[in-house]
Amino acid sequence: MSDGQGRPSQRRASMTAGRLESEASADQSARSDVGGVVGATVGFRLGSMLSFYVAAEDYIYGARVEGTGLGDESRTQNDVQIALGFGFPVGR
Repeated sequence: MSDGQGRPSQRRASMTAGRLESEASADQSARSDVGGVVGATVGFRLGSMLSFYVAAEDYIYGARVEGTGLGDESRTQNDVQIALGFGFPVGR
């Protein structure tokens, strides 16, 4: 991204999406589930040598819990990860 004058933009944004597969083994019977992941990142320049970013990802998949009386019923589970960070350029 540039600001129209050839300089890097003061902010950036990106989105991600994908597929995930999880496997669990209980009592010698393997089970696998397919889910998805979506995420977004937003970053801001804080000067010529420093930037700040915020990122979040949501892992979405079906979960089965043995011994709860739910049987083979699958419930949707969301695992959310949030990251904050600072960055600086290396090796220009």
